[in-house]
Amino acid sequence: MQSVFGECHSAHGWFCKFVTKSLLFSVIVRWNSRVVLHVMSMMRDIALSSEELSHVIAKSLRQLTEMERDELPPLVYQLLLLSAKVRQTSR
Repeated sequence: MQSVFGECHSAHGWFCKFVTKSLLFSVIVRWNSRVVLHVMSMMRDIALSSEELSHVIAKSLRQLTEMERDELPPLVYQLLLLSAKVRQTSR
C-alpha cells in the first residue's frame, strides 16, 4: 500500500495504514475554526504527495467561509506555505 511515507512495509504496515487513513479522514470531517491553523501547520510537517496536499489545500479553502475576519490572515499564510510545498513536491 502506498502512503504518505512511501511504500507501507509489512513490519509497520498497520501503522502506515492507520496514518494514511487518518489523514484521509481528516480532510473529510469538519474542522473547528479554533484548530484549523494547527491542523494546517501539522500538515506542512508531514510528507504528503501532491494529490494529498491538493486535498488538504481544498479543505483549507473551504474553511475560509467559516472563519472570522481576524482569523483569515493566518489562514491565508498557512495556505501560501502549503502551496509552496506543492510546488516542491512536484519537482
